[in-house]
Amino acid sequence: MPFGDRPLPRHHEIDENENGSVLFKCPPPDVGQVATKLKQRDYKIQHKEIGHCPNEPLVRLSPRHHKCYAEFLKEIQLDGDIFKVYVNVCVEQ
Repeated sequence: MPFGDRPLPRHHEIDENENGSVLFKCPPPDVGQVATKLKQRDYKIQHKEIGHCPNEPLVRLSPRHHKCYAEFLKEIQLDGDIFKVYVNVCVEQ
């Protein structure tokens, strides 16, 4: 068991990569606790990242609305203060 006396909750995932590194996936609120427990067990943390999984089902837009959405997204991504935009809009139309 990676966490000794208690198993990982079901919503956590562990994947071993070909290069020998281990990828731990967990909900964003658990990242700090997981990182602390990994360090306590002598894991070397190479990278921590909090990502986003879009809600399912993805939103489907009409062609007219998709065009407006694409223009808005393009403009907002040009803003230097915006780091990342998470969306749940279906790419295919």
